[in-house]
Amino acid sequence: MKLIAYYLPQYHVTKENNDFWGEGYTEWTNVKKAKPVFRGHYQPRVPLDYDYYDLESGEKIVDQMKLAGQYGIDAFCFYHYWFGNGKQVLHKPVDNFLKLQNSPIEYCFCWANETWTRTWNGGAGNREILMDQKYGDADDWERHINYLIPFFQDKSYLKINGKPVFLVFDMQNIPTAMRDEMFACWDKHLKENGIEGLFLITMHIGHYGGLYSRYSSGEVDFEPVNTRRLSRESNTLYMDIKELLWKYQKVPVLRHFLHREISYCKTSDLILERHHRKNYFRSLFVGYDDTPRRGYRSTIYIGSTPQNYGHYLNKTIQKSIEERNELIFIYAWNEWGESGYLEPDMKYRYRYLEETKLQRSFYET
Repeated sequence: MKLIAYYLPQYHVTKENNDFWGEGYTEWTNVKKAKPVFRGHYQPRVPLDYDYYDLESGEKIVDQMKLAGQYGIDAFCFYHYWFGNGKQVLHKPVDNFLKLQNSPIEYCFCWANETWTRTWNGGAGNREILMDQKYGDADDWERHINYLIPFFQDKSYLKINGKPVFLVFDMQNIPTAMRDEMFACWDKHLKENGIEGLFLITMHIGHYGGLYSRYSSGEVDFEPVNTRRLSRESNTLYMDIKELLWKYQKVPVLRHFLHREISYCKTSDLILERHHRKNYFRSLFVGYDDTPRRGYRSTIYIGSTPQNYGHYLNKTIQKSIEERNELIFIYAWNEWGESGYLEPDMKYRYRYLEETKLQRSFYET
């Protein structure tokens, strides 16, 4: 059993973010300025010892891996951004990390193949395209896979049956006519470099299971996004209107109904109930609250505590063992802008990591 935490590399200055959001912008910019939207709301989130780190050198990643490994995390899954025609962003941390050749735990990539738009950071409703996700031609496919090959050849890169694990965030976003052709190109180049193809994992972000490519080897739901989108029509996850009215009876109501509150436990129960076959890997989430990005239009999961997280991690491990699946994906190591992180903070300190180690220990004997 391997626990894999998603990892956001957006904690360093880039030209693109300077142009889009202002000079010196990183993920910490929004995290620091977040404000609570109701009484008792835990915002802003503050990392332990005010460690607003910079990732550019890659050395911080090694330190984080050491910490993660001590508490039972087996691998990081780095978000990877390739926009086509050679356009790439947020790659410096992992590039510099690879040069160090000092990985305490394993790692893999998730290709976050989505168009960047100005729909957060207070820009609700404004869908200005910042960077359009494109897929280029065969030359660009070759450039892309050639960039990835040195990582795949690293002894610390996560592999299944000798194949590097590689996730695609939105497989359906890749044009159908191009999808298998692109992965066939990759497969050819990998084999020319002594790599027996990819262990390609399709991610689900609001649709039910399916591989969507004959080159896919597995699938995983990206939570809590997948379950929230699947449950939107029935509103089964949203808190009862009477409960909300009682909660805000002494506060101007309109201001608080702009944000959405969802039950962490109801969502996690639904995630657990979903049937999983072999190589349909389970996932769970630490928490979710995108107030740093969206302010009063945020989505907030109520009830995400270390104890509840530990409970659902235990159940997820148990079900994965029953289903003979060896990977579990956790959202996330450091999604501070969406309040989904295992890293220690000033409120809970190491309790989420301690729960991870504790629940894992039950199944290691």
